[in-house]
This record gives sequence, structure tokens and C-alpha cells, in this order.
Amino acid sequence: MAGKIAPSRIIRQVSRTHFALQMTVMTDPQQLKSLISESRWFAELPVEAIDRLANSARIKQYQDGEFVYLVGDTLENLFCIVEGKIRISLISVEGQKFLLTDLEKGQWFGEGAIAQQNTRVQEARAEEDSTILQIPRKLLIAVADDYPVLYKNLLFSHFYRTQAVYELLAGMVFYPLKSRLAARLLNLADKHGRETGDGIRLEVKMSQLEFAQMTMGSRQRVNKVLRDWVQRGILHKQKDFYVIADLERLEAEVEAQ
Repeated sequence: MAGKIAPSRIIRQVSRTHFALQMTVMTDPQQLKSLISESRWFAELPVEAIDRLANSARIKQYQDGEFVYLVGDTLENLFCIVEGKIRISLISVEGQKFLLTDLEKGQWFGEGAIAQQNTRVQEARAEEDSTILQIPRKLLIAVADDYPVLYKNLLFSHFYRTQAVYELLAGMVFYPLKSRLAARLLNLADKHGRETGDGIRLEVKMSQLEFAQMTMGSRQRVNKVLRDWVQRGILHKQKDFYVIADLERLEAEVEAQ
């Protein structure tokens, strides 16, 4: 497979109906400052800049299944996950969905708010009850204008995320469904795997439809691959959760043609 990007790296790099807010509250100012200052996005900013960001921030609650934003929504905020999980997806004009990644506690998203474009090109949905910190776009840009290092930090972050997406899409183009699905399962094992006597249990519920959306395959084809792995002892299910029984053989499936 010379000349190709390693698929295990490709698909492991990367992964919510409308905007529904249940409540808006302010948290302890010091907690907000700590949360913001710990982010690499705001590294090298002086205390005055962190204070401005924290004073403008709000905490909003989303229920499981509610959208933080949809494709086409106006760019109004930058986000950080205080608690919960947010799924980022691409949606085609025909309504087909491709799951990019799941973001969890402490991760920031929505950095496109710093750009000139004024609408979202992805959707973000809560995969469980979630608490999200939001910083208004106008304030973010004002701080960045005063402290250009913020532009640099967001540019680097956007570069790395874009590179990961390109690598992910390369895997979708150049590798067969079985390789893509195996790599996505390994990615889930990295993030949500728990060692048990039967193998690595994925502590996240995933339907065959979701696997299809993660791999750009049909539900029927994904089901066929999963059944093959179950029959061969690579994978099995415990109630609603998948268990990787043979990690080495699943890793070998990433390279299989």
C-alpha cells in the first residue's frame, strides 16, 4: 500500500430538529476564566483579554438530540463543551449525512466564527444532555483584533483540523468499506474502549445506520461486514454494545483489500 496514507491514521484522526436552548445561566467567573485560559486557542493572551472573554461567555443547556446549530445557520458563537458530547456532521443537499467526529468535555469547536463567511457548513448535535459554553462572535473578533496572537492560534487549530478532515476523506476515497469500518471501530476503541474479559467493549451505543454514516457505506453493506466479523470471532455484541474480541485481526482488516 505504498504511497497511501495509513488508514488507521486516516480515520482515527477524525468525527445534532433545530437550535434549542433550555436555559441560560452564568457560572462562577473564575471557573469561566480557568476554562478559557486552559485552551490552546487562548494561549499567550493577557489576563485582560481572558477577562473580556469570560465576562461575555454564557452557559447553555442542550438535551440529547438537540442541535447546537444546523447547516446554513448564522455564525454567532464559539463553543466549548463543559459536559456532554457533541457530534459534528456534514449534510449533502440530498440529506445524506457523514459523521465527522464526536467532541467531548473540554473540546472547543465553531472556530469558523472568526472568518468572514456568515453561515455554518456543518451541523452540531448533542449526543447526550450537554452543557456548552458560548462566546459571542463579535467579542471574539474584537479581542482578536486587539491581540492578533488569537488569530494565529485559531489559524493553526483550523489547519490541523482541516488536515485531519482531508486525511479522513482520503480514506473514504481510496480504501474499501471494510477498511474504513475497521478503522472507525479502532478509533472508537481508542476513545471509548474498556478492557473486559471478552475483549475491548465500546462504551458508546452505535447503530448500523450510524456506522454507515461514518463510513459512507450503505446500512446493508455495513451489516454484511459486521456479520462477517461476528462469524469470524473478531467482533460480537453485548446487548447494545459492540465488543472487539480480536484487536489484532481487526487491525489487519484495515489493510485488507
